[in-house]
Amino acid sequence: MVKLSLNDKGFTLVELLIALALISLVIVLSYTLYFYSFNSFNIGTSQANLQQNARLVDEELEKWLRNAGELEISSENKTGYDGTLKLENNTFLSNDKAITDNSISDVQFKINKESGKPILLYKILCKNGAQEYEFNNQILLNNVLISVFDSSYNNYRSLKDFALYYKKDMIQPATSVQYALTIDIEGQGSTNPSSGDHYYYDDTEILLEVTPASGWEFVKWVINDADVTNPKPTINMNKNITAKVYFAEITQPPVTKQYSLVVSSEGQGIIEPSNGNHAYDDGTLVSLSATPVSGWEFVKWVIDGVDYTNPNHTVTMDANKTAKAYFTIKLNFPWVDINGDGFYNQGSGDLKLTVDQLRKGSYKTNGKLFIPADVGKIEMNNWSNRFLDWEADKGIYVGVDIENTQNFSASMVSNEGDITFAQGVNVTIKTSSLTIKSATGNINATNAKIQTINGGSFLKLEAKGLIDVSGNNTLIQSQGSCLTITSTGNSVNVRNAKIATTNGGSLLKIQAYDKIYIEGANIIHNGSYQLIGEAVN
Repeated sequence: MVKLSLNDKGFTLVELLIALALISLVIVLSYTLYFYSFNSFNIGTSQANLQQNARLVDEELEKWLRNAGELEISSENKTGYDGTLKLENNTFLSNDKAITDNSISDVQFKINKESGKPILLYKILCKNGAQEYEFNNQILLNNVLISVFDSSYNNYRSLKDFALYYKKDMIQPATSVQYALTIDIEGQGSTNPSSGDHYYYDDTEILLEVTPASGWEFVKWVINDADVTNPKPTINMNKNITAKVYFAEITQPPVTKQYSLVVSSEGQGIIEPSNGNHAYDDGTLVSLSATPVSGWEFVKWVIDGVDYTNPNHTVTMDANKTAKAYFTIKLNFPWVDINGDGFYNQGSGDLKLTVDQLRKGSYKTNGKLFIPADVGKIEMNNWSNRFLDWEADKGIYVGVDIENTQNFSASMVSNEGDITFAQGVNVTIKTSSLTIKSATGNINATNAKIQTINGGSFLKLEAKGLIDVSGNNTLIQSQGSCLTITSTGNSVNVRNAKIATTNGGSLLKIQAYDKIYIEGANIIHNGSYQLIGEAVN
C-alpha cells in the first residue's frame, strides 16, 4: 500500500481527505449559525420598534381624547380647537410635533355607540420593509355628547385623509341629567338619529330627520303619543321621549297599455305626427294630417293597408298601427305610368309627354296614360291629321276638357286597365265619331260630359267591366246616327244621367251582361230604333 508519511506513523491519503471534509463542515455550520442569529436579532429589533411606535400613537390618542370636551373628525382645516392629531408622510403628528418615525402606515378610526355613550375604535398600522404590525384599541369618550356624531362616523376613516380636532377643556352642561330618546320605525326608511336609544343632556334640542326607502313615503311622527306631520320636527330633551316614524308604501297607478303608431311618408310633404315610431295609451285618438309642399299634392293615407283619401284622418289606438302618407308631384303635363304604381316617379321609367305628342293623332303605350287637370284644355283645332287614336295597355285617365272643330274620328282604347274621366270633364267631338273602349276593365264617367255634335256619326262606349255614367251632371249625347253603351261582362249604371240622341240619330242602345241601373235617368231619343235592357250573351 502507498502511504504519505508526515511522521513516523504517518496518515493515509483517505484519512487526510476525511479530515479536510470534517473541517469544512464545521466552518459552514459556524457561519450559518452566526448569520441566523444576526438576522433574528435585526428582525426582533425591527418588530420591537414597530410596537414601540404603535404604543406612542396609542398614548397620544388616550392622552388627548379620553376626556376631551369636543371632538371633530374632518378633512378640512379647522380652527378654534386646542389640538390636532394627524398623519403626514407615515409620521404621526400631535399638534404638528412628530411622535413617531415614518413607520406608521395608517391610523383608522370610527365611532360606536354603546349605552348612550360614544366609543372611539381605532387601528394603528405599522410597517418597516417586510415587517408589519397592527395595534387595535378603543377609548370611551367621557365628555363628548353622543348626539354630535351622525351616521357618517359609523365606518372607519383614515388619518391619511382626515384629522382629529379636539378641545381639552370640557364644556360643562347646565345639568348632568340625561334623558333617553327612543326612536322606532314602521315601514321602510331610515331616520337621523337612527332607530334605537339615544341619551342627551337636559334641554338639548334634537332635529329629527327621515329618509323614505324607494317606493315609500313619510306619513307622520308619533312623539309621546302625539301625531306630528312635519318630517323634520325639533324636540327638546327635557324628559324621556319616544318617537316613532311611519312610512307607507306608495301605491303605483295601474299600468296603462300602450300601442305604437309607425308613421312614414313618400314624396314631399309635412305630416303630423312626424315620421317615426310613436307610443300612445290604449284608446287614444290620434289626428293624422298631411300637407304637401309647393309643387306636390297629397294622394292618400294608407293605414294598416286601407286607403284614405282625406289628408286629415283620426285613428283610435287600440292596436299597433302603421300609417303612410303618399304625395305626388303636381303635374301640369301628360305622362305615362310605366311601373303601374299611380305615382309619377321622375327618372325611374315613367314618361313625361307634351300635348303635341298627343296631337299627332296616334299615341300608343304599354303603361297608363295620365292627363291631369293642370294640363288645361286640349283643343284639337287645325290638325293636319284627321283622326285621334290613343291606346294604352294599363288604362287612361282624362282630367281635362277635349274639343275639336275639325271633321275626324277619335278613339280611346285601354287593353287592360280602366278608362276614367274626371268629374266635370267635357269631351266634345264635332262632325265625326268617338269610340271609348276598355277591353278588360271599366269605364268611369260620373258627372262628366261625353258627346259628338254637329252631325258626328256615332258615340260608342264599350267595356268588359262596369260602365258607370251616373250622376245629375252627366251628359252622354250623340247628334249623329247612333249612341251605344255596352258592358259585355258586367253592368251599366246611368242613374240620374242625361242620355240623348238628337238631330235624327237613328239608334239608341244600352246593353249589359248583368244589370242596367236606370233610375232617374233622362233618356231622349228622336230616332227610329231604341233598345234598352237586352242582355249581352
